[in-house]
Amino acid sequence: MWIPRPVYEALPALYVATGAAMILLLVYLAEASLQAILYGGIAVACLVAGPVVHRTRASARQNADEAIRSDDVDHSPQTGNS
Repeated sequence: MWIPRPVYEALPALYVATGAAMILLLVYLAEASLQAILYGGIAVACLVAGPVVHRTRASARQNADEAIRSDDVDHSPQTGNS
């Protein structure tokens, strides 16, 4: 499945916004019900997933950039002759 890059880049912010909206929905419901517990679980999952996904992507990009810039990487083909 292919997602356009701007949408893909906005997903962590969308996760956090969804979590915040669910928290507001919980405040509106203001009662202990199965629906409120489910909303709370989704809210916590979204509020955790957003920063985790953002940090994971940033770390992967940093590692890829370091690998590209590294002079230690040998790009010559291996021939098997010793």
